[in-house]
Amino acid sequence: MRARACYPKGAHGLRANAEARVYQRAGDVYGCAFATGQRRLLGSSYVRGTSSSGGGGVTRVRVAGHYATVVSVLEDSGRLAGITVHDLRTGRSVYRWEVGAGIAGIADDADITDVVLRSNGAVAFIEGVGGPAAGRPPKRLIVRRHDTRGSAILEDSQTIGASSLRLTGRQVRWTSGGFPREATLR
Repeated sequence: MRARACYPKGAHGLRANAEARVYQRAGDVYGCAFATGQRRLLGSSYVRGTSSSGGGGVTRVRVAGHYATVVSVLEDSGRLAGITVHDLRTGRSVYRWEVGAGIAGIADDADITDVVLRSNGAVAFIEGVGGPAAGRPPKRLIVRRHDTRGSAILEDSQTIGASSLRLTGRQVRWTSGGFPREATLR
């Protein structure tokens, strides 16, 4: 019966697996673990900015086990991108990263160009800085991971394939300069 609560009327499914579902309804994005049937607000649906106001919202979603990760952006004079991993059973955010809008002096505009998620909540993603807000390819790409060992940069280069992340078991793979790279995601 709890799983039924994860399928409200008027909802549009975005991602799902045997343990959880992420859906969009009335301008918001929600996640729900079938075991609890509890709806969790993950963010707002993406809205493109206009000449008088900025835009933003959820741009990417992944689900693995009872975890969901969402990539959100906020667009105004620059572009701020963030990634959050949610435990849909407990409702807790277990990891959060933001880049752009001058954070840490890195860039005024940024995006999370790709993301993979393991069923234990471990995540790897590609952060692109310098260009996305203007519709240009990022000038710099960084592959990051967060897992049981903590957070780390796996590669920082201009030659990373912006949407090349793949996950097979515990191995996360990407391309850089046309060559395959990989690391373990624990």
